[in-house]
Amino acid sequence: MTATSSTTRTDQRKAKPKPRARRGRQSRVVKREQIIEAARSITPEWGQEYVAEAFEGDPDAVFRLMCALHDYQRASMAHHLYMARVRPEPVRVALEFAWTQSHHYQDVLYKARTWRQFVRWCRYASFELPAGVPDPVTIYRGVPNVTAARAAQGVAWTLDRERAEFFSRGYGGNANRPDTTPMVVSAMVSRRMLMFYSDERKEQEVIPETLPPSGWYRLRASGPTQKGTTNVG
Repeated sequence: MTATSSTTRTDQRKAKPKPRARRGRQSRVVKREQIIEAARSITPEWGQEYVAEAFEGDPDAVFRLMCALHDYQRASMAHHLYMARVRPEPVRVALEFAWTQSHHYQDVLYKARTWRQFVRWCRYASFELPAGVPDPVTIYRGVPNVTAARAAQGVAWTLDRERAEFFSRGYGGNANRPDTTPMVVSAMVSRRMLMFYSDERKEQEVIPETLPPSGWYRLRASGPTQKGTTNVG
């Protein structure tokens, strides 16, 4: 065997594509097709026309698709879009819609299965706070008839103290009942700790990455009282 033929064979071996890499790409394509098929299977007939464009990354198509779905299907669609690695903006549209425009918003947490995975969804979606929000920023949460410690464990917070106080008095048919005990808690956090933002319902809703937020405290009429390391409810 000559040196030339040995070199040629070595170059040919180097030129061959790696089977494992090729199989990996094929697997990802198949998985994406399976995800899209699963998305089609939960979509009503009147929403089928939006599926393809939604998974191609069209935010308007995602919005129309979410409108076409039943309440209980929206969290699943947000999950499918994330798993298909559609670009962040359409995933953000779906996730915000599933959380704010559904009576089954807790299904989003159910679909994520773990808090860590829900954090990944929100971080991938890249929610942005309004430009005028300071750093650090004060957030609030209002809930009726619970301890301060339990209130601070809740997921949904707001940048608007008045909205928190509104929710602390109850809402719907239970609003402002004489036996209601309002509870409002607050915390000062860095902007980067807020992984979700929506003003879709004019509530300036935010979700902090860590629950309860560090240094939370209960609010009274006279202002903050005791730090959140102790149950003050």
